[in-house]
Amino acid sequence: MKYALITGASTGIGRATAIALAQDGFSLFLTARSAAGLAETKKLIEKIGGTAQIIPADLSDLSGINQLIQSVKQQTKSLNALVNIAGIWHDANAVFAGTDFAEFS
Repeated sequence: MKYALITGASTGIGRATAIALAQDGFSLFLTARSAAGLAETKKLIEKIGGTAQIIPADLSDLSGINQLIQSVKQQTKSLNALVNIAGIWHDANAVFAGTDFAEFS
């Protein structure tokens, strides 16, 4: 079995990527802040015969990241693909290179 974790999977590019990977035979772990959006993505994946687990998490919070990691590790020892699409909006002129995670969030 091939496993992929997709962040930002509740809408848009994340949802489209999840569907494409499901069509390619991946079993998916889907994460985003919106549980409702993730449920809709999962429904679309199952409609085409794919499998997906949803893990709602806020990845701008370190505890959300840790929760996601633990949830995935409980179900598989390795991933074949990691697709990071989740994002948060900040001032377009800000520079974040070298910024500590605690300061960034």
